[in-house]
Amino acid sequence: MVIGGAGFLGAHVCRLFAERGFTVVAFDLGSGASRPGVEFFHGDVLSLQALNDCVSRFRVRGVIHLAATGNEAAAREHPLPALNLNIQGTINVVEACRLQEIQRLVYVSTGGVYGRREERRPAAEDDPITWRGTLYHPSHYIGEILVDMYREVYKLDAVNLRPLAFYGPAATLDKEDHLRRKSLFFGQWLLKLLKGEEVEVRDCDTLWDLTYVKDVAQGVYLAYVAENPQRRLFNIGSGALISYRDIADAMRKLLGDARFRLIGGVEENPLRPFRGPLDISRAREELGFAPQYDLERGMREFVGWATGGEELR
Repeated sequence: MVIGGAGFLGAHVCRLFAERGFTVVAFDLGSGASRPGVEFFHGDVLSLQALNDCVSRFRVRGVIHLAATGNEAAAREHPLPALNLNIQGTINVVEACRLQEIQRLVYVSTGGVYGRREERRPAAEDDPITWRGTLYHPSHYIGEILVDMYREVYKLDAVNLRPLAFYGPAATLDKEDHLRRKSLFFGQWLLKLLKGEEVEVRDCDTLWDLTYVKDVAQGVYLAYVAENPQRRLFNIGSGALISYRDIADAMRKLLGDARFRLIGGVEENPLRPFRGPLDISRAREELGFAPQYDLERGMREFVGWATGGEELR
């Protein structure tokens, strides 16, 4: 069962598991496109009863928990429902897993829990948690603690993952909505470019650890199928830093007439504090995780989808 299976990452996770021969149920308040091997259950993660009903009906043996508030900006605008979803929702998930004797839970947290870091040394799983100044990131860290509690007290077989910013195509017919609201800042760049407008990029030397969504989905899959992993917390990312300038250059190569106005500098944004790259060596060693998409390949597929490529099914 993929909780949040109709969402951006959730749709990719559902498809990947279905392709690998799993029977998948997408648990979500939203609706998703029909795809082979995936059943949909309309339910709210804030309802323990709905979670239990879904597990019972489909005889679910494993759970992937992806349902969460979208980002820090959304959490700040509506803090109570955001914190309720991220924290109470996770309480319901681990309790449903306990009651239903689920065999494996994968909880997708965020690398944002590392908070602001001045150094560029990759952030490792054992590094200090310095999330102060935000709402979204500590609510996910509380989720990790809840999962750990149930693993230690009730022997729930669970794994926590920490991805960072990810991008790519979505399982939606409304591509403009995805680009405008759900595809990071450069989805809006792409919308402007496709209309023939110039894009002004301020602080273009700002660096991100940016990961293609299919690589994140692969990390989720590997964490789910791993047999008795030694550690239960893994970073999932590209392991490399990419600048706004790099993203603009990649788009320019794909869209020959793309017009950018690049302004140097480094962004100081409390909603996106600099963290450096994620250290993914643990996931490489224990899960066999290896990103398959560099910026060029990922952007080629993403732009191709946005400009009329095949829909994600």
